[in-house]
Amino acid sequence: MRWWSVLWIQLIVILSITWFSNGLFADQAGKFDWSRKLIGCSKQVLFDKSSSGKADQLLVLSEEGVVGSVSANTGSIKWRHFQESGSEFLSDLITVQRFVVTAAQEGKVLRAWDRFNGLMKWQVPLSPVAYRNVLISNSNDRIIVLTGHVLFNFAVDSGDKVWSLQLDKIIWSSVTVLEDGNIVVTGSSPKELTAVIINSSGTIEKSYKYNVSHDATSCTNLNKLGFVGCIGAKAVHFVDAAHAEAVVSYPTNDAEYVIPMALKNNFLVQDTEGASIIEVKGGTVHLRNRIAGAHVSTVVENYVVVISSPTAISVYDSNSGNKIFDGTIKRLGAASVSRVVPMSSAPESITMLLISEDCQMDTITINLALKQQSNIIPEWTRHEGLAHISSVEMIDLPLSEAEANIETEFSMTNGNAWNAFTQRLISQVDQIRRTITEFANDFISLLNSNNIKSFTDVFVLMKGKNGAHSSGLFERDYFNLKKLIVATTRKGSAYGIDNSDGSVRWVLNAGEDIEPLTNTVTSEKRVPLLIQRGTAHYKFDSQAVIATNSILTKRGCLIVFNPITGVVSKKVNLPSRLRRIELLPFHTEDMLHPVVAIGIDMDVTVFPDVTSVPDSSSHVHMMWVETDGRIHGSRLDVLSKKLIPTWQSDLGLSKDEKVISVAGKHPHQKVHSQGRVLGDRSVLYKYSNPSLVAVSALDSAHSVLSISLIDAVTGQLVHMARHPKASGPFNMVHCENWLAYTFWNERARRMDLGIMELFDGSEPCDSERFNSLTPRRNLPIVTEQAYVFSQGISAMAVTDTEKGLTTRSLLIAMPFGGLFEVSRRFVDARRPVDMTPEMREEMLIPYMPEILIATEDMINYNQSVHNVRGIKTVPSGLESTSLVFAYGSDLFYTKTTPSGTFDILKDDFDHLFICAVLIGSIVGSIVLRRLARISSLKQSWA
Repeated sequence: MRWWSVLWIQLIVILSITWFSNGLFADQAGKFDWSRKLIGCSKQVLFDKSSSGKADQLLVLSEEGVVGSVSANTGSIKWRHFQESGSEFLSDLITVQRFVVTAAQEGKVLRAWDRFNGLMKWQVPLSPVAYRNVLISNSNDRIIVLTGHVLFNFAVDSGDKVWSLQLDKIIWSSVTVLEDGNIVVTGSSPKELTAVIINSSGTIEKSYKYNVSHDATSCTNLNKLGFVGCIGAKAVHFVDAAHAEAVVSYPTNDAEYVIPMALKNNFLVQDTEGASIIEVKGGTVHLRNRIAGAHVSTVVENYVVVISSPTAISVYDSNSGNKIFDGTIKRLGAASVSRVVPMSSAPESITMLLISEDCQMDTITINLALKQQSNIIPEWTRHEGLAHISSVEMIDLPLSEAEANIETEFSMTNGNAWNAFTQRLISQVDQIRRTITEFANDFISLLNSNNIKSFTDVFVLMKGKNGAHSSGLFERDYFNLKKLIVATTRKGSAYGIDNSDGSVRWVLNAGEDIEPLTNTVTSEKRVPLLIQRGTAHYKFDSQAVIATNSILTKRGCLIVFNPITGVVSKKVNLPSRLRRIELLPFHTEDMLHPVVAIGIDMDVTVFPDVTSVPDSSSHVHMMWVETDGRIHGSRLDVLSKKLIPTWQSDLGLSKDEKVISVAGKHPHQKVHSQGRVLGDRSVLYKYSNPSLVAVSALDSAHSVLSISLIDAVTGQLVHMARHPKASGPFNMVHCENWLAYTFWNERARRMDLGIMELFDGSEPCDSERFNSLTPRRNLPIVTEQAYVFSQGISAMAVTDTEKGLTTRSLLIAMPFGGLFEVSRRFVDARRPVDMTPEMREEMLIPYMPEILIATEDMINYNQSVHNVRGIKTVPSGLESTSLVFAYGSDLFYTKTTPSGTFDILKDDFDHLFICAVLIGSIVGSIVLRRLARISSLKQSWA
């Protein structure tokens, strides 16, 4: 055989192996997980129309500084980039030639991106000083930037600075490039407007000052001819800055914005009570049309689109002012529309983007030809409010009808045998009917599908991976792997997300006047979510509570709703602003866990009100922590609704120290083993105090981190540790008898992961004499260890299973987008440096200072999850499986098996081979039995 023939055979074999490996990866990716890429609440949106119309896109700048592109046809993200700007920084987003330009780093740099593929073309510095507002304008070959009191001129292609100009120190609010190449900059001071004309070489040609009756807060350039509109508290001022004409004012209260119209010198003015179409001509203002009740309005070529309620939309002819269309928008959620972005228009249709107060983006097309309700066509929806998730809970789905019938059958106490037998027959017949119906529906849907080319297409079709949730029944599966993710956001909405594919099943809007609660220690804004009654009690509807403060009433509010359907049942107003809310550890006769809401005046409200309390839950203990280190405990008398102080203490912090975080244990955490069996067959018992709370404090002046373990019932200081040369970011996970925490080691310039484990010793605690109200004389044994983590850490959590049998794993979110899973065996405080036979018998791992990060331990493989703020883990019906949901700027869901799939078959299990063996064994036994009978009969006659 020739050498080239051998080479070809080897190449074919290698390609075949690669093909199979790619097939295996494609089969596993996305099978048990999903991810959602988000941009966040949009601050500015520009519609970028392509020549063909197929590549139309929306250029978005979000509150978090994310700049990206969204396809106008499908709503999918084409590209995006995370910048360093915060929500307090304001910057313009402009397009010029092939570029999209924006400022970042609080106005310190200017960046240009290719608007088609998102590649950064250039970056130039603006100012070493941070500014809150940066104004950007452009012409065909230059970019004009106003930051602070300095005006810059940059070349479009290279970003080179052409010139810069120092302006007067007033509040500049607009800059534009006129048609003749001159630049107009307008600003305001008390009772005065200023306009400066600058030529293309950077020289001031003219400067005008105009006296106004009311102060102007912001100015907007209305066209390329120098016409500027400045908004004041009681009037809108119009000025022709290019020709130095006098100011013309249109009196209106609380104007919001001004939009130029297609007709010359015609403008749309939106205020809090409606919209006005005005014409500025001859130094006077003429009101052409007044649209009362308009909440949001915009101009789309020759039409004026008005949104008067969350669902009502109207279209007016801008020339005649007549209403030509009136309809209702069908959207998921009832949040008010805050902005309307025109996208495209035809003689008989209008396409626009609706942006809601909760950051939801909806694209609709209105057909003006037939003027019917069905002519409002929804195109796509993006739930960008999910980038601001505050609280998350995963709840079990309701029981199926068949399982509910079985539960009802076994709960019958007064029935006779005949009734039970009849009920059993009815249940079995109903199960058979449901099985046949489901199989027939699936089979018919497969036959009607024309896009099936492989088994993968069948699997995708059955799973419904098209982004929309399945139209089937929403009920619990056999292993309880399907759950509903209920999440609240800081933007005032709650979402119900199907964990099987990430589709949003319902959206609940809590109102526009809500104010999130503020954590007194971390100053973090949060919207608590509490599940009062789950689906375990199938005879009752599930019930959950969202807690917020009201901006209008200055009081707390409880929003009670069904977490399965998202339907609000009632709203409860509290007597004062809400400070803290907790779920009580007992339930009422209708299986409802009451919640206790504590106001800023320490007033107590229990919802729903209870008249009787179990003796074990008559007094609930609470712990309060102040940032200066003062801590105190109180006892809640549920019946009298009073807080009784029980103890108070002080951590003894210096004036430079303050408490930065508090971590308690999960109230429903399962601890399977009460101790660890050592190599010498003795038992080291765990210190599993459910009332133990970890408090961390930081001395910012001397970079000292303090970790204190405190008993929340007695106030006893159980243990305290200090780490010098430590700084943020900090993360803590408190579970069972151990505490894991991370910090930045300034001395070694790395992230360190510390672990504490608490043990009672070789003798267990006497459960008969134990009293949680009495401080312990003998403190637990504390074992500590530290490890090096070579990456940054943005969030941390621990896996959870139904019985706590499975070895727990730490889940660590890293800034570059990876989710790393490390077994608790590697993060063990008892890992020894020198191994002994007893330690080997105990199966301890020798100590190694660094925790190795392997790519195969990334549970999200190549699906990057950016800016993770939290990780939620819940148990499933399988002891080996823990469900994981990570949220931040992106969403990611998966299920992990820390100890392997010991209770289910693996994916590569050869069902065909096992079935063939079983069938062969059965057939062989039948044949051999027949042969044995024949042989026995012959021997008998022999």
